[in-house]
Amino acid sequence: PTRAAVNVAGADARALRVCAAAAAAGAGGAAPAVRSHATEVVACGNTLGESPVWSAEEQALYWVSSVGKELWRWDLVNPATRRGLPEVVGCCALVSGQSNAALVALEHKGVGLFDMRSRSEE
Repeated sequence: PTRAAVNVAGADARALRVCAAAAAAGAGGAAPAVRSHATEVVACGNTLGESPVWSAEEQALYWVSSVGKELWRWDLVNPATRRGLPEVVGCCALVSGQSNAALVALEHKGVGLFDMRSRSEE
């Protein structure tokens, strides 16, 4: 595509130029290659692990297995624990003052608070 084919004004034009410049840099190989490395620390077998959230207070990591319908928690010392959920889950969030629990957004039921210890839903 050429610049003449696009007629945009104001901020949209600036944003378009930035995107076009970034795309051109990527196409021309000008952007530096990014290398990363990951180490598996919990063999959870998630097909689609989502929404990792770190609890500084608990020193624990929470995440969800979306299609697996599970809420997971790992505190770096003990084996990871998982809580089965009633349906597909999109994400989780921590609640101030609630340990071993997380809010989860479920596909049909909406948002619910799930306790990892009692395995209850509020």
